[in-house]
Amino acid sequence: MATKAQTVAVWPLWVLLLIGWVLFLSGLSGLQASPVPCGKFYRFRYLFAILILVALFAAGRAFHVFRAGILGLAAPLLVLLMDSSNTFFYFNGLNLIGSTRERARVALAGTIISCVALGFMLLAIGVYDEEAGKSERRGGTGEPKGETYGAAMAVKAPSAVWAWLFWLLLVCGWILMLGGLSALQNDCGASNVTDPTVAGTVGYLAPINCDRFYSYSWYEFFMLIIIAAFLGGALVHKWRMGLVGLMVPLVVLLQYTCDTYLGLWETAPSGGNQQSRAKTLFAGSLISTISIYAITILFGVFDEKSATMQTATM
Repeated sequence: MATKAQTVAVWPLWVLLLIGWVLFLSGLSGLQASPVPCGKFYRFRYLFAILILVALFAAGRAFHVFRAGILGLAAPLLVLLMDSSNTFFYFNGLNLIGSTRERARVALAGTIISCVALGFMLLAIGVYDEEAGKSERRGGTGEPKGETYGAAMAVKAPSAVWAWLFWLLLVCGWILMLGGLSALQNDCGASNVTDPTVAGTVGYLAPINCDRFYSYSWYEFFMLIIIAAFLGGALVHKWRMGLVGLMVPLVVLLQYTCDTYLGLWETAPSGGNQQSRAKTLFAGSLISTISIYAITILFGVFDEKSATMQTATM
């Protein structure tokens, strides 16, 4: 069941998300008069429906029933808001003049505020202390109310060693990515590096300049720190769902990265430095993708039916 503190924590974040949404739509409505392909950029109006849905669940204190579903809806929304941030960051960097630039800045500010608020909201909604939850079950036996599972074998949480192993693999992939990334910066200006059809639209979601289309690398670094902090503090059992919700966007972004640098690999001159650099970045992003998949699965292991589950090891 959602605690009073948890419900109270969600409301300010919801208000912040609402403010970001208002700013976003304000800039958006102004930009609609500009010569941009509106059908491709303005797809996030359903965000308001998500805001209302979360507010209703918060008001009804229904997190304990619909927690996983809310997180499942919100995680892809975080990716889409990052997409919007990148798009309007591109607009802001076009050296536009007059009201168009100001409108792009308002939309950019709104999407950034929304991203930050939604990220923290994922963590707040996902808080669930599994050990405290067991004590609320019937008769202190750990059995879910109204249900009996007999002698069913408990599925214990996997050892934290496995999570640390894949975290180290994720770090290795990140290092490879940054190595290839820094090398590819030397190729800025080459047609296939800056071509939006190769390196912008698919991989980084907006056709932006070479020095800017690598703008999602920070999110993997952020998650490296978050995962290590929660593993080191043995807090995964309490923040499990929120952490999984934050890792879902990283899975998507790393898959985009793989796709982008596979394209650069295939279009670079055969045998040249650029192709080798693209291969390095592709290898790093592929290793990172596999690692974050494994960590997400490990963090998500929780046997809700178990009457005998011991304290989680992560």
